[in-house]
Amino acid sequence: PGDPQPEDPMPVAPYRGFPGCCRAAMEAYAALLGGSLRVMTWAEAPPGAAPPGTDGSRVLHAELRLPGGGVLMGADTPEGTGFPSPGGAAVLHRAESPGRARALFEALAEGGEVALPFGRAFWSE
Repeated sequence: PGDPQPEDPMPVAPYRGFPGCCRAAMEAYAALLGGSLRVMTWAEAPPGAAPPGTDGSRVLHAELRLPGGGVLMGADTPEGTGFPSPGGAAVLHRAESPGRARALFEALAEGGEVALPFGRAFWSE
């Protein structure tokens, strides 16, 4: 605990599990937020690394390096292993203006379920 030190080897980064839609989700985040997206599928893994029966097109690891230094990572949850997708997650993004924040919110909310509508909060402007 305490303030992170510059020599800390690994900053904290969110890692999302997806039920087979990781590539589409990460491409959508990249289109909205910008940055550089790298995706590795199970087909690109060394022979024998994938759990038996895994579809090679599923995402083993995706990493979106965001402008300003943030990173968002994810993967498709392994098929047939009993490993469930996480039940909930949140992605925090500090937009440069309220207008940009609203536009991002609306784009991310499209086709999804909004738990908390866009609006002013005590922790933001």
